[in-house]
Amino acid sequence: MSPDINDFFDRVYERTVSKAHKDVNFEGVAPSAQQAVSEICDSFMNPPYFPERSLLILGGVGCGKTSIMAIILRRYLRSRGHYIADRIDLSGGEVIDNGAQFRIQQNGVDYYGNTLREAPFWWGTHAQLIKELRDHYYNGQNLEIRPSIIPESMKRPGLVFFIDDYGTAFMDQAGVNQMLEYEFFNMAWEHKLMVVMTSNLNETELDATRKGKGELTQMRTTDRIMDNKWMARLTIGWGSRR
Repeated sequence: MSPDINDFFDRVYERTVSKAHKDVNFEGVAPSAQQAVSEICDSFMNPPYFPERSLLILGGVGCGKTSIMAIILRRYLRSRGHYIADRIDLSGGEVIDNGAQFRIQQNGVDYYGNTLREAPFWWGTHAQLIKELRDHYYNGQNLEIRPSIIPESMKRPGLVFFIDDYGTAFMDQAGVNQMLEYEFFNMAWEHKLMVVMTSNLNETELDATRKGKGELTQMRTTDRIMDNKWMARLTIGWGSRR
């Protein structure tokens, strides 16, 4: 049997998440969270635009937050995959697998997994996000015309961010990381980009930061994240599943 478009996006998924999360499904989700996660996944079934809504998944270490985020990513790829290459509908393309390469070919153009991955979503940890922002920021210091603080690749229409372990990136003494973090979340908040994010912090800890028990830039960042008109919150109430 020849591969279909879902096979293609399953390959993209498997190359993105860790081996520990490759085979996650709803059975591994906390019962209290299954309905909410199912509703979020169903929201991706309404192309071509998803709701201007983000999600912060809170809970202790090992409770399944990253698994839920991976489930949402998989549904996103399967449900919206044929829109994600610059909004080109790829559902009529031919999936080609010669063992070395796996791609979709349509109208004489080849679409590879890494190309599609860059277009629809960004996946990584909070620390990886800050590192990418720092690299862009410092590389721009040697240019005559300094680029914007946020890389253009992160401003693409329809981009969805999947950020794991918010709160684990180190805060540097010079304050550059805090500044970059604020610029990113302020951009996402202003433009109502979709962000799916996990954190070991609880609502009380986040709210304390927002109300003044933290550095000023961090207060402003947390204020954006705690805006429940933009970012819904899902708290996982059980302990570690490991």
